[in-house]
Amino acid sequence: MEYTVFYSTQITISTSYFENGLLGKDIEADIKINKIPEYNENEVNDLRYIITTNKQTYSIGEDVEIAFIVENISNKTLHIGLSTISSDYIVDISSGSEYVYGWPLIVLWAVREMTLAIGESVEYNYTWDQKRNLIWKSEEGFYDTINPPELVTPGQYTIRMVLYSYIPPANGVSTAITIK
Repeated sequence: MEYTVFYSTQITISTSYFENGLLGKDIEADIKINKIPEYNENEVNDLRYIITTNKQTYSIGEDVEIAFIVENISNKTLHIGLSTISSDYIVDISSGSEYVYGWPLIVLWAVREMTLAIGESVEYNYTWDQKRNLIWKSEEGFYDTINPPELVTPGQYTIRMVLYSYIPPANGVSTAITIK
């Protein structure tokens, strides 16, 4: 078996007991970690992912306008299996190796489908108000939410947007911005 994980630091592999009679047995698997590219265009599984922001450098507290485009670049209609009704995509923002923002914070799981004809694309727009809603709790070993969210500090930030799909596997793209 081979499992692919995109930009995750914790890996959980679960299998159904119907799958090859593996209930209660140790599973050996090759795990391939694919980091989402650190640039603003990515092509994989017949889809092009593009992310743009309205500018590269922002003043502290200024809204960051983000556009995330998913385009069918194949020669056939694609049926994309989505796994949540909360949103078609997720947003995460980090400074160095620390996540400072995530959306949505609560995910409502459901299986549904999106169809993209040849050359068709869908665009998602998102505005980030430069507020941090996640904090690393080193003593507990997990991220927790900050309520109320607080303004981030000046620095370099990476914005990632990922299509929350299971067919094809989740993928996306990232871009960098500076906050002064």
